[in-house]
Amino acid sequence: MKYDKQYWDRKIEEIMNNFDFTRTYRVMEALNWEWCDQGVPDVEDQRETARDLLEQIVDDRFSKPTGRFGTGGFMAEIDINTGFLGLYFIAAEWEECDE
Repeated sequence: MKYDKQYWDRKIEEIMNNFDFTRTYRVMEALNWEWCDQGVPDVEDQRETARDLLEQIVDDRFSKPTGRFGTGGFMAEIDINTGFLGLYFIAAEWEECDE
């Protein structure tokens, strides 16, 4: 199945309407997690960053059909073959690969 721009735009809106940015703010505040020495980002700054990540990964979907990238604790992930789009807030992560 081919997913058009309207499909991805709807997915972005669903994520933005349902993601708990208040929770991420509380975590960042508790950890004193600052962005670029400008203090803990408020919910609106977090929302803007998350939307930018989602829009960037959707815009880049034809050069990389699956992928993920992030900043500031947020990570966006896409798989255009299955129509998957996700947003995560990650406080700690470790990955290892021998290749």
